[in-house]
Amino acid sequence: QREWVSLQRVSQAPSAPENLYVTDVTAESASLAWTKPLHDGGSLITGYVIEAQKKDSEQWVHVATIKALDYTVTDLTEGAEYTFRIMAVNASGRSDPRESRPAIIKEQTSSPSFDLRGVYQKTVIVKAGDRPMYALDPVDPPGRPVA
Repeated sequence: QREWVSLQRVSQAPSAPENLYVTDVTAESASLAWTKPLHDGGSLITGYVIEAQKKDSEQWVHVATIKALDYTVTDLTEGAEYTFRIMAVNASGRSDPRESRPAIIKEQTSSPSFDLRGVYQKTVIVKAGDRPMYALDPVDPPGRPVA
């Protein structure tokens, strides 16, 4: 007597995404990037759920559900510290979360740099990061703001 056994592919929730980094922070946003989970659980990854938690809060707030491997979280509170987490999703459910390191939301500052190419035109541009701050005229200091 023969017995037929039907085989089904069993899937489970994926493993957590890898390498969650906060790659850039401004006065009101934080950019996140991560890599795919090591194991998809036997089913296609359909998206990623992003959540944020403000320091001194127990609550995780849903930010977005997306398909990409990066995202910029906006409308954050300047000066506040946030931790972000991401979960991979497949047909069987959500992975465990992968958490970021805490990030303080503030404009990133850098030391001024000098663009001396304008010396020949008698103007020196002072920059903070990529933003021009002042145009200095060596003949007529102290300089004027650049619009």
